[in-house]
Order: sequence, then C-alpha cells, then structure tokens
Amino acid sequence: MRYYRDPNLTGLRSAQAVCDAFLEAAERHLYTVALDFDELRKKLPEERFPNEELAKVLSGIIATRTSLHSNPPLRAAIDERREYSRDKSAKRERFEQLLKDLPAQVLEVWEEVAHPLGDPYEMRTEVARRLGKRESKPRLEVELATFADHEKLLKQAKAAGLPPREYELFKLRVVENPGMSLREAAQRMGIAEGTAKSLWSRIKRTLFSA
Repeated sequence: MRYYRDPNLTGLRSAQAVCDAFLEAAERHLYTVALDFDELRKKLPEERFPNEELAKVLSGIIATRTSLHSNPPLRAAIDERREYSRDKSAKRERFEQLLKDLPAQVLEVWEEVAHPLGDPYEMRTEVARRLGKRESKPRLEVELATFADHEKLLKQAKAAGLPPREYELFKLRVVENPGMSLREAAQRMGIAEGTAKSLWSRIKRTLFSA
C-alpha cells in the first residue's frame, strides 16, 4: 500500500513496485515454509514427504530466479536432456526440463550452502553451476559408433522404420561422420538446426524403442 500511494510512483512504475513488493513478501513466506519442512524432516527422518515437499518449495523458488537465456552452460546442459516436439515451444520444454532436474539438486545445495531468509540467489547460483556441469547421458551417436559394422547399423535403422529424412541424418552423424554436431549436419542437409534437433529426437525415440 505504501508503494501504491507513493506520489512519486505512477503508472507502470507504481505497478512494478507493487509487484516487486508482493513477490518479495511471497518469497519470504515460502522460505519460512521451507524452514518448517526442514525442521519437520529432522523430527521425522524415516518419512519421505518432508523431503519431497521441501524440494517442491525450493524448486519453485529457484526456478523463478533462474534465467536460461543468460546462463548458456545451463541452457546447453538442459538441451542435452530435453525432448524436441512440435507441440511445445523450446522455451517451455527447457523450463519443464529444469523443473525435472531441480528437486534432487536443491536439497543437496540446501544442506551445503547458507540460506538466509529472503536471499535465494546464492542457492540459485550454486544449483545452476551444478546442473550446468553435470555430465549428460552419452550421446546416441557415440554409443552406436562403438559398433564396427556400419552396414549392420544401417540395416537396424531401416528395420526400425526410420523415415528417409531421419535415416539420412542417422547415416550422416553415426556412420559417415561420427561425432558431427547437429548444426553441421543441418548445414550439410540444407535444413534448419531446429529441424535437425526434432529429427534427432525422433530417431532416438524410435531406435531406443526398437
């Protein structure tokens, strides 16, 4: 109300100040909730739910304070694991993957990093650093390149029912140029990098299912 009534704050500046004040208050409240769950899990060490609820609260706090746009290493690590679909935007997919990755990490950081009330930035920085450095799963092309029989690989790709475009990309990255990046493959095929990523995601689903 103080911001709302301030004669020096008008229009958009007033609205922004009110929103900032509300978010700060809400965040402080969430931190007290996190501390309550922390105390509860100490009293009930055999129960899982205090840990699960604490992870949810902390994940929400950290997610709203994490920018994938300004954190290239974290964004790259997220892209290694996220799905590529036509139904969702890349931004939404990245955020959903971030929410999947956060719970396990936030509990570790909560234990190790000081967490003063109302100051989530130290936790956010450490969580982002760990997620960005975390080793991703071995790339499909690296795993398959360990097979010496390329003809057998191509037969398996055909048997799995890869469409012509996906088969072309598979052959290019796994058989002819092991380790080639999706960007290079897209340039070679004359398609957009995003299209190559979508094709590669479908290839992985098809081959792993097969």
